Order: sequence, then structure tokens, then C-alpha cells
Amino acid sequence: MSTRLHTVFAVLVVWGVLAAQPAAVTMTVEPYFGGHFKFGEWLPLHVSLANDGPPVQAEVRADTTEAGGQTTYSTPIELPTGARKRLTLYVQPPSFAQAVRVRLMDGTRELASRSVQVTVERNVNYVVGIVALRTEAFAVLAGLTLNPSSTDQNAQIVGIVGGQQQPRLVTRISMPLADIPDRFEGLRALDALIISGVDTSELTSDQGRALQAWVEQGGRLILGGGAGAARTLAGLPQALVENWRPTSGPAEISSLSAFEEFTGQAVRVPGPFSVTWPETGRALLEQGGRALLAEERIGEGRVNYTALDLAGSPFDAWAGVTRFWERLLTPGSAYPLNVPPDVSLRVMRANSIYYALQNLPVLELPSIDWLTGLLGVYIVLVGPVNYLVLRRMRKLAWGWITILALTLLFSAGAFALGFNIRGSDVIVNKISMLTFDTRGAAASMQSYVGIFSPERSAYTLSFPGRALVAPIAFEGSPWGPWSPGGPAVEYARVEIVQGEPAQARGVQVNQGAMQGLQIESPVPPTWSIESDLTLDGNRLRGMLVNRTSEAIVDAVIVHGGRFARLGDLSPGQTQQFDLPLQETSGMSFPYFLFEEAFRNVGPTGPPREAQVRQQLLESQYQSYNGPPQPPDRPTLIGWMRSSPLDVQVTGVRSASQQTSLVIAELGTHYPPGPIHLPFGSLPVRLVDMQGNVGVCGSYGEVYVDTNSSATLEFRLPQELIDLDVTHVAWRIGGGNAPTIEVLDRAGEWHKPDGSELNDPARFVLADGTLRLKTSNTGNSMGCLRYEIEVEGELRSK
Repeated sequence: MSTRLHTVFAVLVVWGVLAAQPAAVTMTVEPYFGGHFKFGEWLPLHVSLANDGPPVQAEVRADTTEAGGQTTYSTPIELPTGARKRLTLYVQPPSFAQAVRVRLMDGTRELASRSVQVTVERNVNYVVGIVALRTEAFAVLAGLTLNPSSTDQNAQIVGIVGGQQQPRLVTRISMPLADIPDRFEGLRALDALIISGVDTSELTSDQGRALQAWVEQGGRLILGGGAGAARTLAGLPQALVENWRPTSGPAEISSLSAFEEFTGQAVRVPGPFSVTWPETGRALLEQGGRALLAEERIGEGRVNYTALDLAGSPFDAWAGVTRFWERLLTPGSAYPLNVPPDVSLRVMRANSIYYALQNLPVLELPSIDWLTGLLGVYIVLVGPVNYLVLRRMRKLAWGWITILALTLLFSAGAFALGFNIRGSDVIVNKISMLTFDTRGAAASMQSYVGIFSPERSAYTLSFPGRALVAPIAFEGSPWGPWSPGGPAVEYARVEIVQGEPAQARGVQVNQGAMQGLQIESPVPPTWSIESDLTLDGNRLRGMLVNRTSEAIVDAVIVHGGRFARLGDLSPGQTQQFDLPLQETSGMSFPYFLFEEAFRNVGPTGPPREAQVRQQLLESQYQSYNGPPQPPDRPTLIGWMRSSPLDVQVTGVRSASQQTSLVIAELGTHYPPGPIHLPFGSLPVRLVDMQGNVGVCGSYGEVYVDTNSSATLEFRLPQELIDLDVTHVAWRIGGGNAPTIEVLDRAGEWHKPDGSELNDPARFVLADGTLRLKTSNTGNSMGCLRYEIEVEGELRSK
């Protein structure tokens, strides 16, 4: 018996020792981009795992802490014996983060832990990623400042305007090709990406799609040529490099005179230089009739190609290389006026949409008529009715009892009635914004989900597909644990599980309140908006095809301050149209789209649907120095009364309210021959201001106070960037005439006689823009509207 007890005891001791030993699992964590991130954007983490022990079901977890709460980003992983796995975890560190701790957890047991250093970049900083075998030639980027306030004449040629623009310090990040994430959301911390001399055939299809989507949404991709051009272009998406793929091998040139003219610095590095010429594409610099530096606009972004290897000669020893990068990177790099330098625009948009999420019928105050009626009944019963009944019963002494009883009865009844009005269901409010590019393809879907709870509880929400989920940390909201000003609750925690489906666990909602989440997910892959438009003066002709499974209602095409209503588009419907573009009736964007709803306001205000739509458009097109500005190219704006995002609330009955905003940039054609762009047809934006200046009124209206000036930029459509301009005139309406100056290609301001330019082609800059400065040296001019008219000849390509 004693021997048996000793044996059992020994087994228990051995088992305890083994259980106390950590599992044979190792983990390494490497942040993308060397750990550089921007507040409000995703930072991907490479997580590599190896298991030489028993099988493990675990989760990789990263905790981030902000004022008022903690968010954990996690992903489950199965590690059988001998497993070697690699995954990408997306996190949003807080603005003050210096490190991110990543843990591998088996339930409550920690199997491994790593802490990686991270560096926050101000959102105003211009971050350039560099993928190259040699990076010495790019060292000059680290000391560069892209300053739209520069008064240098050559800088003004490519779009730098004097004034109060915020300078953008360049941050240079050397990164491997593997640091291109598999989703475009992970690339948003970069403003530009340089790839030169690296074999891109190692890119996966997901990385290629992410890179293309990033460019289409505003990124700049810069590609080096030279002897390694074929390898550099090999694995990149066709849409990005179709104009650059060479049909012949490298060549040699002995001098770079075009670079000397571009920068004003002689290239004293001895040749010859290896070049691989692009076959097509728009040339920014030509030498010997070939494109030495070329550019294509793709969506909102740009792709540049140089015939030389950017990592080699002459860039590694040329005194003009700093000037070269300044001139190449400056166009399109201006930071929006009056936008905080350290806050993501996405965070600011999410904050503004929170108001739309709270626009629910159940959150309305009870009708004043209902409250007045209830109070009237209570007064009548407690007063004369109670008195007459008690007097008839000769029990007036019972008054203090009956009054108390009636008060308690009415209180309970009012509470029950109010609870019934609010309802007992959890309500999920889904708002989605779907964007489509000029090719008709789905670009992205940003959704916002608010969960309203009739009682205080924590919920788990599930989202299909590879959704990226984050809480809306809205500082001004009276609801929710993420708000410092909200109701007093314990320290809030929520866990975001990345996978299929994605989940948000432990979403704490106070009674009668709402909590918000923002979700980034793909648009259904079969959805698209096809278009073929011709813009002829003030008429819009063409066709639209709604290739979605939902009806698009109240569709309208907006182009600057003009619009044309299309009505409803059924799923699969093709609509042909020939419509005049209407001028706005003095109302600013987006109010002129809801003119009838806002002019015929009832006692309770505009209809709820119109209010929500107005709030969404204001958020999407918000301007930080005045009213929202409409899209500057023909754009379809429409609505769906549903959302493609499927949201499930685990374990509870829920109802839903949903709406979707559809935004599609439309492909527009201009036939070769004479082109007339009438007054009001060219988009205008405020790009610089001195003194007291602001956007006011409807589209194109600016206020310039005494001793102040503003610079306005008018942009030709991308399809007309090579237009041979023969006529430019402007008109100004609404008040006293200001002093007008126009910038020419040499970077000099001119005061023209009258309102028309002589030699107009000289004033259309290389990027297809025309800049007009309006100054007020006298009395107040009020809110003035500025419009440009352009005529020219479009030649066949």
C-alpha cells in the first residue's frame, strides 16, 4: 500500500513539474515599416511562431490602452507539434505608444511574450517607404521638407504656393518587399513608396491588390528603371505598370541634360548611365525624344517611372538629387488647410459620423403633446376627480393616501409606457460608405456600427470576411465607455478578434445608450458601377449600369457646383441619359441635394432620412476651413436602404436600422477637337491664405478680409491635362472687385488687364492647374464666387 502511494505521489509530482514548464513554443514579432505608424492608421505586425512541444490552440494578442479603455487585437491560431507559422496582426496603437506588447495565450496561460518598439509619426509628416537593395542614394530624403509655403520659382512651377500651408517633414523608411501588407489599409501610414532594383515577382496576389488599391486611393508609387527595370516591374499589378513595361533591354546614355534643366544643378557624375526607356506614358522629363521621367494618374494617386535606377548613379553622388526629390514629391503633397497635424482624417470622420449613428427613433424625446396629455390626466385625477370621489365617499381624510397611490401608479405607468416606446430589443444601426473608382470597380467599404442597448450589458458582434474592426473613441459623446465625458463606468475593455468572421467581444453599452465601432471590409466582389459619359459644356450624356444587388435610390451626378438628378437605379439596370447640369440655387453642398426637404421643414424639423444623408455627406466631403466641398469630377452620389455588411449580435434578439452611401467616380470622355469648359465647370479649391480668409456660401465662394489674400486652384480634368489652351477668362460675383493675380509657368505672379489672359497656355501649369490669387486691400468684399472658363483644342492620341 505504501509503495502504491509513493508511486501515485511521484506521478503527481512529475505531472506538476511538467505542467509548470512552459510549452515549447517560440514567437518573434517584427513591426512593418520599422515600427513607424500614424495615429488612427493600422500598423501590421509580422508574428512568426514555432511549436516543438505538444499541440496548442492559442491566440496571439496585442493590448493597446487609451484614456478610458483598453482594446485588445487578437487572432486565433492552431499550432500542432512541429508547426512553423507566420501571420499578420493589425493593430492601432495610441498616439503616445512607444512599444506594443504581443502575447501568445492559451486561455489564461501566457506561452510567450514579446515587446516591440514603435515610433509615432505626426500625420502631417510625409512618410516614404524605400524598397531597394542599396539605400545610400536615398539618405537625402531624411532631411527633406516638402513645404508648400516655399516662394522658390521653380517650386511654384510644380504646384507649391506661398502662404500658410503646413510644412511636411519627410521620414525615410527602408523596408523589405515583405513589408508590403496584404491589405491596402496597412499601407496608409505611407505617403509614397519607392521600389528600385528589387525583384517584385515575389509579391503575392494579395500584396499586389493592396498596392494597387493604395495607389488608387491617393498613394504615390515611384519605380526605378535602369538595368534592373524588368525585375522591378515583374510582379507589380498590370494596372500600375502597363505603360512602363519595356519591350527592349537597357541602353546607355552619356549625359543627363534633362535632369540639369529640371533641378538647376549640373550632373557632374561621369557617364555612361544605364537606362530602360518606358514605351508609353505621360512624360514629365524628356531627353532625346524619350521619357526620362514619366507619370500616370491612377484614381486619386500617382505612379512615377524613371528610366534610371534610383539607387544607382547619378543619384548616389549628384548634388542636385535633393532638388530632384523636392520637385518630384511636391505635387499632390499639400496637407489640407486647417487640419490638425497629428490626427488621422479617418478618426475625425468617424467622430462626425457618430452623430448620424445616434439618429435613431428610439433615442428621440417623447412628444411634447404626449407629455402634456399625460400630465393633464394626472392633474385632473389627483385634483378634482380625487376630491369629488373622496367627498362622495365622505373619506376626505384618505386624500394623502390616494394622492400618493395615484402618483406611484402614474409613475409606474409612465415608466412602462416609455420603456415600451424605447422597446426591449437591442438595435444595431449600420451605416456603410461604398466607393467605386473610375473603372467602375469597388474601391472600399467603410462601415460604422452603433449598438443601442435597453439595458447595461456587454455584447459580442460578428462581421463576415476579413473585416478590420476598431472602436470609435469619440471624445465628445455622452455615451459609451470610450468617452472620458461619458457616464461613470469601470475601465472599459473590448477585444477585436481578426479572422473569418471577425468579432468584437465585450462591447460594453450603458442602459439606453449607444456604442460605436468602425469596420473596414471589402465591397462584394461582383459589385461595380459601370459608366461611359461625355461632358459637353453644360450637358452630360452617356449611360450608367448598376451592377449591384441593391437598388440605388435618389441618384444624382455632382460635378463641382453643378448637378443632374437621375432618380432610382434598380439592380442590374442600365440607364441612358442626356441631361443638363443644373446650377445650385444658392444653397451650399450638400444642402442643395435636399433642397425640398430642408425648405419644407415641419414642426419636428427635416425628415430623419434627409438629416442622416446630410450628416454622411458632410462627413465624407468635410472641409476644415469652411463648408463641405462637392466632388471636383463627375461623381455619382446615391443611397441604398440596406448595408452589405452583415452584423450578428451573439445570444440576443436584435433589430437593425441601415443605410449606405454610394459614391462612384465616373469615367468621362471628351471627344478630340474644340473643347469648351464653361464658367462653373472647373473645380476650385482654396490652397493658400494670408490673413482672415475662409470658404463661405455655396461652391467656389471665398471670403477675403481687408489686407488679406487667398490663392485658388482650378484644375483641368485628368482627361484634358494635355489640352492646348487657347482661352482663359474668369468672373467674380457677389461684392466689390478684388485685385487678381495669376501664376505663370515661370513661377511669377501677373496682374492681367481685364478678366481674360493673353497667351493663356503660359498660365496652365504642368500638372494641369491654374492658380489665381485674390487680394483685398480696401473695404470688405463679402462672400465672392470665383469661376473660370477655358477653351482649347484636344488632339487625338
